[in-house]
Amino acid sequence: MTTAWRVLLGARKYWLQLGIGFAGVVLATIAGFYLPWALRSLTQLATEGSSQFAAEALEIGLLLLGATCLQAIGTSLAGYMNHYAALHYVADLRTRLYSKYQQMSLRYFHRSRTGDLTGRVVNDAMEAEIFIAHAIPDFIINGLTFIGVGILLLTINVKLALISLITIPLLLAITVWQSKRLSPLWGENSKARGEIAGKVQENLSGMKEIQIFNRQEEERGNVSRLAMKHTKT
Repeated sequence: MTTAWRVLLGARKYWLQLGIGFAGVVLATIAGFYLPWALRSLTQLATEGSSQFAAEALEIGLLLLGATCLQAIGTSLAGYMNHYAALHYVADLRTRLYSKYQQMSLRYFHRSRTGDLTGRVVNDAMEAEIFIAHAIPDFIINGLTFIGVGILLLTINVKLALISLITIPLLLAITVWQSKRLSPLWGENSKARGEIAGKVQENLSGMKEIQIFNRQEEERGNVSRLAMKHTKT
């Protein structure tokens, strides 16, 4: 089971909010499709002419206003509900992680950096918010946009649509290849971030000893080395 599915299953308590957010994303995306359609209709109306030009133009304008309102409502609804579910899930995840720590042995804490453990609860758990509130909605919007634009292009000009969409398989292949290569690096990035957090917390806790033994430059060098390691990762 992938990490993404684990996150979604862990957030099942908030599936109602996520469902409402999904509906908002779909509503906003579909409503956004009317803008190019309205521009196309207005262009045809202006070039071909009509005895009812004013009435037809007003109708298109009112429909465009309605579509814009629906898009704003859908975007606001999706943004609120997705962030509500994501941030509440992060709170639950942090609580579960802390509860798990309380069950670990003293040996575990002896061999683990305090900064690493703190980073998992505070920083790493927050990554779930980005996935739920941003990555999933963006994926849905991009998918619906691709389908909708593809249909619109096919209705306008089949050859133009095929030429425009011919690069999509190549882009998908590049995306899959890139994700497989980058996924392990994010784990290394998280580890490096935990190391520097642990070192800074350790030094701040023992700042008196560092100053007494005049080890400021040494510890500054250690922090600089870990900071550069995180940058390169």
